[in-house]
Parts: sequence; structure tokens; C-alpha cells
Amino acid sequence: MSSLKNIINIGSLSQLSFKEIVDKISDGENFQDIFGISDEMMQEFYKISMDYFNNKQFQEASDCFLFLTSLNPFESNLWIKSGNAEYALGHFSEALSAYSLAMLWDANDPFPHFYSAEAYHMLNDHHLAKECLNICLRLIEEHLEYKPLLEPAHKLLESITRR
Repeated sequence: MSSLKNIINIGSLSQLSFKEIVDKISDGENFQDIFGISDEMMQEFYKISMDYFNNKQFQEASDCFLFLTSLNPFESNLWIKSGNAEYALGHFSEALSAYSLAMLWDANDPFPHFYSAEAYHMLNDHHLAKECLNICLRLIEEHLEYKPLLEPAHKLLESITRR
């Protein structure tokens, strides 16, 4: 794999003034666009990040997903994966922040609510965990493609309710 210096066209960024960068961001561009990083290269970074995660190298995965979300903060799945890496590290508050951003970019996805419920459960905030699960369950009902999440959500709700 090429070094980041070869992938990211730093020269193009240094030719822009701060105002031009702010204007580009205000116009809806992200750093992926500004640096000229292709979707294919982002996918390659994503695969590397997932390899770290799957190999339980959670700090490396967290660092990689943070890099990816910095390049393209509008991608909900990147925030979910970033949150999952933080959760695996036991950084539940940081995971909740990432899941909140995922919710912002995809309001119909129940997974950030489910994962938030797990994090709140770990923080012993069972009230907020239940609220997240109720939203999760409502979204599953509205979007049947998420039906496989129904059973785990009910199991987590039962676990929290028993407390």
C-alpha cells in the first residue's frame, strides 16, 4: 500500500487558503473531496480498519476509523464502526458520541440506537438504555430490512428490565 503522503495530495491543500477550505466545506465538500481521495481508496482504508477490528486490535481500528470519519464525516457506517472500536476499548462515552453522529447522518438506522443502549447499559444508565432500545424497536418496525436486529434488541431489553 502506498504511503499516506502519496495517497493524499497535500500539495493541493497547501495551495488553498483557509477561507477557500472553509468555503469548500460550507459548499458540502469533505476532506475526502478536498484531498482527492477516491471512493476506492476509502474502501481500501475501510478494509484495513476492519482487519484491525476483526483481529481485536481495537486501538488501531479506532485510530483508522477516526481518520476515515475525519475524511468523510457524513458516512453513518464509519461512525458506527468508530463507536464499536471505542466500545471494545471500554470507552463507552466516546462510543456514544460516535453513535450519536451516526444517528445524525442516518436517522432510519436502528443499529446506532442498539449500540448506544449497550453502552448505556455498561455505564449503568438503564433508563437511557431503555429509551435507545425503544427507538431501535420502533425503527425496526418501520424498516423491515432491519428485522434480524429484533431478537437481540428484545434480549437486551429483557436483560436491562431485569435489573
